[in-house]
Amino acid sequence: RGGLSTYSGACRSLGPEFSYLVWRPIWRDLLDVDPSSSLDEQQAALVARFGARAPLLAPVLNLPLPDSELTSPLDPQTRAELLHSLVLDVLREQAMSAPVVLLLEDCHWIDPPSRTLLESLARNLVDRPVLFVLTARPTDAEPHPLDALARLPHFTKVTLRELPTGNVVELARQRVRQLYGPGREPPADTVNRVVDRSGGNPFYLEELLSLVHTRGPRQLDAIDLPDSVERVVMARVDRLSEGEKAVVKVASVMRQFRAEWISRCYPAVGPPDEVARHLRRLDDLGLTRLQTTALEPEYAFRHTITQETTYHSLTRRFQKFLHERVAEYLEATYADRVGQFVDLLAYHYGHTDRHDKQRMWFQAAADAAKAAFANEAAVAYYQRLLPLLPEPEAGRTLIDVGAVWQLTGRWGQAESAYLRALGIARAASDRSLLAAAAREFGDLFMYTHSYAEAINWLMLAADEFDRLDDQQGLSRTLDRLAWAFWQQGSYPQAADVSEQHLAIATDAGDLAGMSVAFNHLGLVRARTGESAEGLNLLRRSLEAATEAGDRRGVIHAANNLGMLYAARGDHARELACFEQALTVAQEIGYRQMAAVIIGNIGELYLERGRHEQATTCFTHALRIAVELGDWTSVANRVASLAAAAAAQGDLRSAEHRFTRAIQLARTLNAPHFLCEWLHALAQLLLLAGRPGEAEPLNGEALTIAVHHGERDIELRARLLLLRLQVALGHVQPSDAARELRALERAWTGMPERAAILEALVEFCPAQTRTRAAAAALYRELHERAPNVEYRRAFKRMTGTTLPPGAPLPPVPDAATVGSVDVDALLQQVETMVGARAPGSAARQAV
Repeated sequence: RGGLSTYSGACRSLGPEFSYLVWRPIWRDLLDVDPSSSLDEQQAALVARFGARAPLLAPVLNLPLPDSELTSPLDPQTRAELLHSLVLDVLREQAMSAPVVLLLEDCHWIDPPSRTLLESLARNLVDRPVLFVLTARPTDAEPHPLDALARLPHFTKVTLRELPTGNVVELARQRVRQLYGPGREPPADTVNRVVDRSGGNPFYLEELLSLVHTRGPRQLDAIDLPDSVERVVMARVDRLSEGEKAVVKVASVMRQFRAEWISRCYPAVGPPDEVARHLRRLDDLGLTRLQTTALEPEYAFRHTITQETTYHSLTRRFQKFLHERVAEYLEATYADRVGQFVDLLAYHYGHTDRHDKQRMWFQAAADAAKAAFANEAAVAYYQRLLPLLPEPEAGRTLIDVGAVWQLTGRWGQAESAYLRALGIARAASDRSLLAAAAREFGDLFMYTHSYAEAINWLMLAADEFDRLDDQQGLSRTLDRLAWAFWQQGSYPQAADVSEQHLAIATDAGDLAGMSVAFNHLGLVRARTGESAEGLNLLRRSLEAATEAGDRRGVIHAANNLGMLYAARGDHARELACFEQALTVAQEIGYRQMAAVIIGNIGELYLERGRHEQATTCFTHALRIAVELGDWTSVANRVASLAAAAAAQGDLRSAEHRFTRAIQLARTLNAPHFLCEWLHALAQLLLLAGRPGEAEPLNGEALTIAVHHGERDIELRARLLLLRLQVALGHVQPSDAARELRALERAWTGMPERAAILEALVEFCPAQTRTRAAAAALYRELHERAPNVEYRRAFKRMTGTTLPPGAPLPPVPDAATVGSVDVDALLQQVETMVGARAPGSAARQAV
């Protein structure tokens, strides 16, 4: 009546294996997908509306959709991110025409992918007329599934306790009028006794009154009122006819059901028309509820307690029998679309003794869940599958489950799974399994142990794949091995491996693989001083990804190419590359990378002294990071906004923002960012005349930088340490100058030498030759890469100002969509601090 568009779904107590269950009816209605039409018609309608992004919707609709050029190369995590962006766009568009209400019931049973999607939408739609109504019971589990939502500032919790006596009486009167009609009410004493027994539980009250009604008129003393909801339900079921009892018991295995399904799965209940009559009667009695009339009437239990109580009244043997019959019916009837039923088939066969069928459907359901980034479901299926497999097969399943654990950060469990797989491979002399397990083990070691150990395992895997002549397996291994060498700083080895990877990918015509190999080679050449060759290789990486239609590869290659142009001071081309990457990221809805690129663009404007434009970019990047819950990017962009405030002289705002960024870096256990931001805050405090507060912060930054090999930050922290010691009177300027001469011998890069010479001038102002040398270095650095910091340093040395570099074009429109209140956004971050956080940022290669 209020003009709101309303969509609803309900969770079920089926365990974590069923993904996106609560969303399926919601998105079918929102997207106007008619399940009664043919698969071809449903697929064609979605492709017509969403184009290449249509396959992303397959998990939430439980509809098989062939991959497009866009979706086929995507890994599960990226698919999930793009799915979230796509459905967010749909809801934003829907809310433009009318307010939208989404009702999700029984969320204490919500499956993890459904919960993640709910949290994403709830964060991102705060500026739209969209109301989420969620119902959930308290649970013993910690944390509660809705805890993350409850921390949002726009969340309101309404606790439903027992109804007050007056309301219980009024509800009883209404229910009595529905059951008996006017003038035919039971004795008041009977109603009062029911009210007392219900204890304020509305469902218990209604079921008690329904039971009293079905028993007919009796003396008050003769009325036996069951002392629990479950006993009321069973008492009501016991009063059904034999045919109705049989139907409701078979239905309790299915949860949602039609007459034909029940009849075909258990013919003893009678033909479909007879079952349909029983279902209408059960609906009249309020035990079941008509869900839809599409094709033919489909029903569900009115309350989960009714279904569960009925189901548990069956013998274990009869439960197994019915589950097997239902599964066989699904296989036979829906053979052309069996992919839509893998979770149901796994569920039903999982309640039988059919190990052959369990192996088949646990595997299919696990693979489908893994592809949909439904990680908890995938792990649950794989763990049920493992005891059913002989050892060589179990080894491959252990690799699969280990990969899921690795992806979700459960690295200890992943390592255990890979170790078990390695043990099985060696015991069975299975070299293929050994190679696969060693590759995954090596990839994991890059994050959990050391690059040296990772390289040892990856080289073992590469040797085994090479002996087996498994070029595909070898190609995947060389990809990881090249990256490990690059991260370790072993650039010649990284180049050799990348050349080998490139040769294999070229022979196979694998353009996406060629793009990755060119990317690694380009990064190596750039890092080893061959920037011209690095540029050429990164251009070829971009060309290969473009030709392959690998748009995710295009984003990464364009971003990395922009980074290299940035190092060369070619800011116009740097910006063009970032714009290309951003355009593609927006086309495919890759919002996380879009935020990273917008932040990179902001860093460029900040370097050029365009503070307002930089702040705009940082704010929009932060908005997206907050919406996605990408805590590393949140921390990065808060620090970027701190640097922008400091550059504009707003020291108070800068101090507060750096303090918050440092807190997030500690939570994230991100030492690179922690030491950088500690040092930045220390510099800020010295500028504000507070060297005593700055000293311990800079000291911590220096310790972290030395421990983690952060050479650039180490030098800056050492220079600041000397300035602080002089400012505090702990060291004389002449002594500080002698230490600087020692540093000059150890740090020979042009930017490092310029910084050291400038510090020498600060401590010994009369050294005109040192001043001239510093000025000359800053002039050359500015010519190579126009940078406001180099201009300011040159002015400090000479008193004159260098001309600015070529003007930058305006900030790309895609980086400034809509207006954002910086203070309001930062306040939102304040309220969310303390939540979990992983990730990385600043301008970075990918």
